[in-house]
Amino acid sequence: MVEMTKIQILMATMFRNQLNDIDWASKGVVSDVILINQSDFHGVEQTDRIKMVSTEERGSSRSRNLALSHANSDICIIADDDVSYLKGYEDIIRKAYEDYPDADIITFQIQTTEGKPFKCNYFNEARKHTLYQY
Repeated sequence: MVEMTKIQILMATMFRNQLNDIDWASKGVVSDVILINQSDFHGVEQTDRIKMVSTEERGSSRSRNLALSHANSDICIIADDDVSYLKGYEDIIRKAYEDYPDADIITFQIQTTEGKPFKCNYFNEARKHTLYQY
């Protein structure tokens, strides 16, 4: 049996007191989650699939880097706490990495809750990013 590629969501949030402050059922999350909570305290809360690391540090880059330091998966999804996931998102992401095995980073066009593109000017076809876009 072939082992599935592990996917983790690296999620940023602010001022949460506990994991249950987020409505996980509405998000469609089936992956493990590293949740970085920019708050007024330091601490770690963990369940089977979700680890919340609370920190007093601020900034998107610091949150992302702290999440990466806790990650232990083959593929990481960098996201905020206001994102919900399509059914089958893990299969879509795994297929993208099968189609582009040399890719280090793959970005996707996301949708609004109405099903429209989040950014209308974002590319719909596969292409390489420029150094500026990184």
